[in-house]
Amino acid sequence: MYLVNATAMGQAYVPMISTADSSDIWVDVHSCTDFDCWWAYRNIYTVDGIISAGGYEYVQFNRSTEYEQGTDLGLWCTESLSTSEAIIGIREENKRVFVNPNPTSEQSEEYLAYDFNLTVGDTVPDPYYYQSSGGPSDFDLIIHTIDSIFISGTWRKRYQINSWPDIIEGVGSSSGLLNPLNYAWSGACNISLNCYMEQGVADYFTSNCELPLSSPSCPATSQSRELLKVVDSMGREHQATPNTLLFYIYSNGEVEKVFRVE
Repeated sequence: MYLVNATAMGQAYVPMISTADSSDIWVDVHSCTDFDCWWAYRNIYTVDGIISAGGYEYVQFNRSTEYEQGTDLGLWCTESLSTSEAIIGIREENKRVFVNPNPTSEQSEEYLAYDFNLTVGDTVPDPYYYQSSGGPSDFDLIIHTIDSIFISGTWRKRYQINSWPDIIEGVGSSSGLLNPLNYAWSGACNISLNCYMEQGVADYFTSNCELPLSSPSCPATSQSRELLKVVDSMGREHQATPNTLLFYIYSNGEVEKVFRVE
């Protein structure tokens, strides 16, 4: 059977928000190491009904944040642990995902976080909410590949851009739910989506959604991985080929199901 594209496959769009009382959970972590000191924000997002703001109805996302800073060797570092709560509004319209970072404030404005109508060669949204001086222009956010991956029982489009991270239908960015694509990267800092859980199961992002922030592994928020081999459904090694279901096996034990369309 010859498959031309995702539409021919009958692949349906997977929304970010299934229902306003969804049990989905997102966990992203932002951490940095400064000499021998480190700090980390761990954000857990859960869905909790509807909130109105600025003439729009948003699905309310509750964000619970744990912040910790600590040290291994730096005697001048101050160790601390604190928590905070916030409300985020997210709505979808025509396969576009809008985020209101604080719908309880009249001054808060929404931004376009994701546009899943885009195709290869297009530029992905660059959210102004995360812009910092000199940051956005340093990144080439052009889509160079679109393929399909199997997550939580459904095929979803994955947009791969020229600078990390990837963007996935129904999940968001591998750098976090709210799409901080223009974050100023450095070797000492990292930001990543550690866990996406749907109906109580974490699939593609397999880190433990309940991992305590104080775990020694926290500053290393994403485990490095290298592609070991690509195999077909029979376990035979295979070249990356369009229109073929393949399994990408990585050094950290993760396996991705990939169907790349041409």
